[in-house]
Amino acid sequence: MLEKQVLPKKLFETINTVLEEKGRILRGGSIVDATIIEAPASTKNRAKSRDSEMHQCKKGNEWHFGMKAHIGGWCTA
Repeated sequence: MLEKQVLPKKLFETINTVLEEKGRILRGGSIVDATIIEAPASTKNRAKSRDSEMHQCKKGNEWHFGMKAHIGGWCTA
């Protein structure tokens, strides 16, 4: 979906505008979003356990329980 909307290229163009203002240049690379999908950390369920595929991770200064959905795009200048 990102590729169909040409979003990686638009993101790089925006980032390059900011970098060029600071005297820097980006020729290409990848953009990855690691959105956290929250899951219940409680063990108050029938199985008396947490989902084994979920884990704790820290984003900034906050801890979350769930999994990361990695979404990425690639672009060259």
